[in-house]
Amino acid sequence: MAPFDCRSISYRYILTKAANLTASGPWEGSTVIHRESMSGSDRRGWRSIVALLCVILWWGCGEAPPEPLNDGDTLARVGDDQVTVADYHGYLGRLPEEARNEVQKERLLQAIVDEKLILAECRRLGLDQSPEFRELVQNQTKRLSLAELYRREGIVRGQPTEAELAQMFAASPYSKRVRFSLLMVKDADKLPPLMAQLQAGADFEELSMEHSQDHRILMRHADMGYHRWGETMPSHEALTQKAFTMEPGQLAGPLAVADGHFLLKVTDVHPVSLEQERETINRAWRQRHLARQLAVYCDTLMARFEVTFEADGLAVLHTILSADDGQAPDRAALRQIVVHLTEGELSVEACLRLLGQSQVAPGALDDLRRLLENRLSREVLMLQEIGRLDLVNSAEVKSGLVEARRKAMLDLIRRRIESEVAPPSLSLVQLHFDANQEDYREVGQVTLRRLTIADREAGERVIAQIESGVDTAAIYGSFVQVTYPIPSGEGELARALRADPGPVRGPFAEENGFVVLQILQQRASRIPDFAEVQEAVTRDLLAQERSEVFDRYVAQLRVDNADTIEIHADRVQRLGDV
Repeated sequence: MAPFDCRSISYRYILTKAANLTASGPWEGSTVIHRESMSGSDRRGWRSIVALLCVILWWGCGEAPPEPLNDGDTLARVGDDQVTVADYHGYLGRLPEEARNEVQKERLLQAIVDEKLILAECRRLGLDQSPEFRELVQNQTKRLSLAELYRREGIVRGQPTEAELAQMFAASPYSKRVRFSLLMVKDADKLPPLMAQLQAGADFEELSMEHSQDHRILMRHADMGYHRWGETMPSHEALTQKAFTMEPGQLAGPLAVADGHFLLKVTDVHPVSLEQERETINRAWRQRHLARQLAVYCDTLMARFEVTFEADGLAVLHTILSADDGQAPDRAALRQIVVHLTEGELSVEACLRLLGQSQVAPGALDDLRRLLENRLSREVLMLQEIGRLDLVNSAEVKSGLVEARRKAMLDLIRRRIESEVAPPSLSLVQLHFDANQEDYREVGQVTLRRLTIADREAGERVIAQIESGVDTAAIYGSFVQVTYPIPSGEGELARALRADPGPVRGPFAEENGFVVLQILQQRASRIPDFAEVQEAVTRDLLAQERSEVFDRYVAQLRVDNADTIEIHADRVQRLGDV
């Protein structure tokens, strides 16, 4: 039964009953009850009513509502450590906003308790004293101190205006997508005759399918699809960068990239709207804005520390960096001074350490000086400013280091546990693929010829000329052959892309204009051969096994430390909806 509510109809009923008895008794009409005027039965009736009313009040109102939780209230204990309401809300605040409405209070608290157990185990194992931990914390200390220095100097990322975004977007490679096809061989000597065939009019796709030695190219029938700037994996980004300098129909090669030698043909260049790349351009603008502020601040530091360069020492440094004979420079050259500043000087040897792996092309002496100024400002002068201002001991940096140490320990323990998981055997990878084939299913593809046009009327004129059969060779020469994933939408263009091979159709509206197209081939969705996706399946299985091992490790920590864990379930329920 639910607790009685003093404000309920039952409570009003008792008061009404008492009033009725009052009105019908000898004290009717009186505002004061005189005990002497009551008969024995009247007094007994009144006492009964009062007693009943007291019982009801005690039953319904005797339990006061629970006090609201304070930030310092403890939700759980893990050994000598505790999880407070403030801790809970701190962890909740780190979650993405969309996830906060879905999280369950009990599960979030269990995750916090698990983390406390892991951190305690890290300390027991001495990971917080390891060289790896000290290096991670040292790097974070530097990062946090630099961020605080920037804040105090008024160096901020800023926010661009719409006009600034549009201007930067128009001048950037992000304003277009480029589609290209590839041909790859292991032996560079095979490419010149193939290039000659292409220049004589041979079909690029046919040559690629006959000669390419890369299964990814063969699987895609040479067509690598549309690429946006910066989205290609680093090992092959030189191909995309080259494609962005070319026009449709142009050929390039041989290009020595990663594991082979390539020929490249650009098949289409498609404009991209600002809205599609708004986040990327916004980020790029803010980075450039920050870089400009840092350049001004670096100039200020260079003047404050009275930095000057020795021309002879700079030339020696440049010579050493430009040498490719593999010989170590002599000691006299290494001792030569390159930089003077108020608190000392830097020799050639010190500058080599400062530059690290940086390489400077022969003849780029000014580039070397600018690079050295940049590194000197960031790695020497700014650190001296941090020391002068004692930023390492500032409240902001200390607060950030608490979180940095927590993340460093969690990262170390996870890496240690996951490193113990051996790569899966080929047979296990095959079994995983057999059991999860649908996860690797390729979408269906449609191969077509397309022509991008400015408006619907121009498209209708193209269709009419093709249907007339007059001078169609020149029009078809303007079409570009591409391959798309078969779309699932119900728009006009999506339905056209699902159609059977046939005549030229259109025009169809798309994001940046209109298109006329001709379907050439439809390839149904398929599950690839194991050899085609073996690498991806191996990565997936290894990641799954590592995750399972870590989960078992955490579960065992709970069992081993069960007697040290105390959770206040009643307080957890009172946290309210999150």
